[in-house]
Amino acid sequence: MQAEASTSGVARDLESDYKNALQQYSSRHVVLRPPVSQRRLDFEYRRPQPLRECIAEAVGVFIYVFPGFASIAAINLNIISPIVTLFGSLFQVGLAFGVGIALAITVCAPVSGGHFNPAVTLCFAVWGGFPWRKVPLFILSQIFGAFMAGIVLVGCYWPQIQTVKAAEIAKSGSAVYNGGAGGILCPFPPEDQTNLGYLVLPEFVGSALLSMSLSMNSARDLGPRIVTAIFFGSEAFTYKNFAWIPILVNIPAYLLGAGFYEYVFRDSVRSVHMGLETHREGRQGMARGCTQGCDAGIHGLSAPNPVHCPCG
Repeated sequence: MQAEASTSGVARDLESDYKNALQQYSSRHVVLRPPVSQRRLDFEYRRPQPLRECIAEAVGVFIYVFPGFASIAAINLNIISPIVTLFGSLFQVGLAFGVGIALAITVCAPVSGGHFNPAVTLCFAVWGGFPWRKVPLFILSQIFGAFMAGIVLVGCYWPQIQTVKAAEIAKSGSAVYNGGAGGILCPFPPEDQTNLGYLVLPEFVGSALLSMSLSMNSARDLGPRIVTAIFFGSEAFTYKNFAWIPILVNIPAYLLGAGFYEYVFRDSVRSVHMGLETHREGRQGMARGCTQGCDAGIHGLSAPNPVHCPCG
């Protein structure tokens, strides 16, 4: 009977709000940790918090991009041994980056917030109140994490990269192109790519982005591109003047998207009522603003039901 009651309680919670219902069960620990010593606490108090956050961002970006780099290497280096193609595909690349970002969020997000992208950091600074003094530290840490992932990847595959690089230079005069040894760490536009994008129908835009291997993360692109320039020359930045597109273009796009969400989709009244946010002036300030909003008929339009309005 107790088990049935517990099951019905969970089902009732899921019917109301599945996200909050699952959250209360996600933080339960099966094995209790040993008691924390005062020596441990003193050590943690002395640790500089900004340094911890920067290390978490660098490690998070490393965890995020390294599996994807290794998957791309398995595809681009198949000239040596065709058997490698059995373990390399575009699906595997996408899956590797997906698993990488999931692990990065799990390990590092509790420390730094899990930005892992300069554009995300700038969005939080512009729209979310993130301290501007931390922005350059976070961005440099993210680029450094991707840079180290590129260095480690080159170290793991150095003999194969050297062999493929020599073969490609002998064949076409360059190893820096999409699908070549120089394209393992950063994308390049294909040789046959044109500027006839206006002819592409909207439903194929996603496929076009996939085929161009366009990077949506400045740190993921800039750090490894520096590594590529170290081992393959300045062509990593000068090839068809493409390098600055994935490095810079995504930043205003992220800011525009975040601004659209803040002004169109964000529902602060609901967030405060659910305990996810607080009013700067406390409950009195929230009640005063809510009363004014209800008098103007605003909250009844923005909230799915009146319970989201604390004064209702």
